[in-house]
Amino acid sequence: SLNGVLGLKSSRGRVSSGPYNIGNWDGIATSGILTRDMKNLSNTLKVLSDPFVGDPFSQPNNIFDYQELQENPIKTAKIGFTSKPPGDLCGIDPTIKMMLLDAVDLLSKDFELTESYPHKFDDGSIREHFLNIIAANAFKSAGELMTISESSIEDLDPEVQYFYEAGSHITAGSHINTVNETYNWANDAKAWWNDFDILLTPTTASVTPDLGDYGNDPVTVADGLTAFSYIQNITGLPSISIPFWFPTSENKLATPMGIMLTAAPYKENLLLQMADYIENHRPWSQHYPDAN
Repeated sequence: SLNGVLGLKSSRGRVSSGPYNIGNWDGIATSGILTRDMKNLSNTLKVLSDPFVGDPFSQPNNIFDYQELQENPIKTAKIGFTSKPPGDLCGIDPTIKMMLLDAVDLLSKDFELTESYPHKFDDGSIREHFLNIIAANAFKSAGELMTISESSIEDLDPEVQYFYEAGSHITAGSHINTVNETYNWANDAKAWWNDFDILLTPTTASVTPDLGDYGNDPVTVADGLTAFSYIQNITGLPSISIPFWFPTSENKLATPMGIMLTAAPYKENLLLQMADYIENHRPWSQHYPDAN
């Protein structure tokens, strides 16, 4: 979102984490795709979507390649949209709210849009479970990294140090309970997609922080950047971040901003179709952020 490229996080199990990382942070992480345009994204996802023997989550590879995507344009979709961060985790920058309304205006020309979101998202207690899963896995992964690189905790960035320390206090029993609670919560949250096809939100709630600016609390900085996206990690739902506004002399933006589309499990083709529609009506690949 903040660097002007297209990013896709597929459904849990769509892209294999094997053969070396089966489980992938208790299912909240996946290998995603960052690219310039829809042609590269759809063709890459098609290649990556074959399952690996032993995957705990997997689906048949029915992903559209780019040619199939052009042959199957989106015709109808019921879209819910919101600029409200889940659980009121943080505020939202007014410029980002304006960008979302611009996206609503564009899509309402051909699709049905309603201001709506999964109210299960208002249950802020899930944030603590999510952070505990991050901490437990960060403790394991950072420990392995320090062993391999013969480095110390002081060599890691402040956010990793924070989660490494938190993870060192988590017991096996509490971690298993946390994972189970998270999966139960996710199953309830997915019910919203019985009535809607796509959820439209901003990708981030805040604009770009200064490089290296973690303030006194790295989690607070992370909240503004992940307020809308961490839910997709918990639920395992597919989502795509699309560059939508770019810096101009009028808007005074320092970096690009993006919108995010989220669909029901294994509905990546629907996201590809909608993103292709947006690329045709509001192309982004010719925009390059100022390296300065």
